[in-house]
Formats: sequence, C-alpha cells, structure tokens
Amino acid sequence: MAKTLLPFLEVSQGESDRRRVFTIRSDQVKSQLSGRTFTVDRLIGPDWVNVVAVTADQRLVLVRQWRFGTRSFTWELPAGLVEHGEDPLQAGLRELREETGYAPVDAAQARVLGVVHPNPAFMSNVCTTVLAPGCALVGEQQLDASEEIEIGTVPLDELPARVASGELSTALGLVGLYWWERSRH
Repeated sequence: MAKTLLPFLEVSQGESDRRRVFTIRSDQVKSQLSGRTFTVDRLIGPDWVNVVAVTADQRLVLVRQWRFGTRSFTWELPAGLVEHGEDPLQAGLRELREETGYAPVDAAQARVLGVVHPNPAFMSNVCTTVLAPGCALVGEQQLDASEEIEIGTVPLDELPARVASGELSTALGLVGLYWWERSRH
C-alpha cells in the first residue's frame, strides 16, 4: 500500500538575500514521514503575466529582447510582473500596452486563459496567461529604463512552424500558446 504523503513542516527560515526581482532564501524543513530535516532553496518573487495578443487581421503580437540567462535574443509573448495587489488581467493589458503600444480595441473581450506554477520545486510565484483579442497599435512603447524591446507580428498560421523551428521557445510563452490554442476548440 502506498504511503500517504504529508506536507513538510517549516522549521526555520534562512536569511533573505533580496535582489532586484527575487528574494533567495534557504529554509529548514522537516519531513513528517521520516522525521529528517532538510535545507531547501526558495526563490520568492512576484507573480508574472504573459499576453496572447491577436490583431484583427489574425496576427500574433510578439516582442524580441536580449535575455541575460541565455545570452541571446528571444521572440516571446509580451509579459511582465504583476504589481502587488494588481489584478493579473489588468497587469497583462498594462504590460502589453507598455511593451508594444498595442491594446485590445474592446478591453472587455480580454480574459484570463490559465495559470501555471513556473517551477514549484523552488519558486513561489504563478504565471497567468491573458488573451487580448482584436488588438490594434494605439501608441508608442512605454518602456522601463532597462528595457530594449523590438515589436513584431506573426500570422497565426505560421505559429506551428515557428515553434517547431525553435524561434519561439520560451517555456512560459509556449504554455501561453497552449492555453490559447486550447481555448479555440
């Protein structure tokens, strides 16, 4: 017969190393099954949002930017941090507007498609995917000082080939496209 799993008990929190976006902390936890104590690393950070923005002529709005982790440029969905207390849907529309200058003509049509835990092994946050249909260019980008973003659009029928080629390869972006594809059926 299988063991019934139980949550680990928090023994103590380690010293927090606060960074620009995340806090890194090593905590002590105790297994209720074995009684053993372990050190676990945690990355504590804000929630994220990504946006599947589709124009009236059936093109997906994408952003291209330098990513320091991979030291490469990536094409990806517009995305960003959810501010403390901010509704994820509103955060998605705000990030879309700031990064691209695009916005849905009828914001009431925008909706949340899904929520995932990016890596629950050591991360505390969630990523929400927002659908913004019927988008149009409504203004200039409003970038943060550290952002340098190129905007592009791709015909929807080209998405499978762009994913297969690796041109679109960010994990949370692919999850966002999955939520969007699933919502269409």
